[in-house]
Amino acid sequence: MAKPKKTPRTQSTAEKNLRAETPEIIKRVEAGASILAAAGMSGIPANTCREYLTIGTGGLETITDTGLRKACKQFAEAVQIATAKQEAALAARWHKIAHEENDWRAIAELLKRKNPNEWNPVEKQEVALDADVTTHRAETEIINALKQLETETKTTNTKKAPRK
Repeated sequence: MAKPKKTPRTQSTAEKNLRAETPEIIKRVEAGASILAAAGMSGIPANTCREYLTIGTGGLETITDTGLRKACKQFAEAVQIATAKQEAALAARWHKIAHEENDWRAIAELLKRKNPNEWNPVEKQEVALDADVTTHRAETEIINALKQLETETKTTNTKKAPRK
């Protein structure tokens, strides 16, 4: 008796589109685009891109299309690698400009915005209650301005002549 022929699995439209667009998206990310911008330039809406990344990192277990799950996993891994390459390239360029052209501020700002946990310095401030408060620079400036205003107010109040 002859064995029945195995029917080849057909790819879903989502899987086909993702597999077709992944190389271009990855090139754009490596060149400096955000993942959502790169996906959008390929016609993949931001929400769909987020879903692909969620599926690729093990989320949305209700998706039963194994081909799509595998494509999403490969996509998420490729995005992670491309993002790391992009950051490394920016850091290398920042280093080069800092030493050769002595103008590194724009790239430093870009790195701080793209990955604030890695590149945005955090400062500690002593507060009157002897509690350590970790703040970002803008918050530090506000605290200093309030302290200065408080000092000026106290100075002004002590200089006023008493009323008769």
